[in-house]
Amino acid sequence: MLGWEIQVCRQPDGGSSPATLDTPKGRMLAAWLIDAAGIIPFYEMAAEGEAIDLGGNGYPSRYTAQAKQLLPRLPNLLSSAWELFTPIDEPATRECGGNEWLIVEAWDQS
Repeated sequence: MLGWEIQVCRQPDGGSSPATLDTPKGRMLAAWLIDAAGIIPFYEMAAEGEAIDLGGNGYPSRYTAQAKQLLPRLPNLLSSAWELFTPIDEPATRECGGNEWLIVEAWDQS
């Protein structure tokens, strides 16, 4: 299977600053499996300055983005998912302030 397992999580410290490659994950907001092209939106967000590519080699690759940039995109990102592991945690997303930095972790499934 060529694709990605993608997880969007809060930072345990509240996300007042961008995550790093080593920042531990906090509460999960959503997780899904998607085809190989499913990582492209995160490449694009980083290229547009709406996310930061933290690196990684697919085991995992990590990004960080503010909630105001990422959360509105979640429904569209999930619309082409193969399988949802964790649907959007609506109560948790409502707790996120727009400037909170979130973690995106992408695991290569190939």
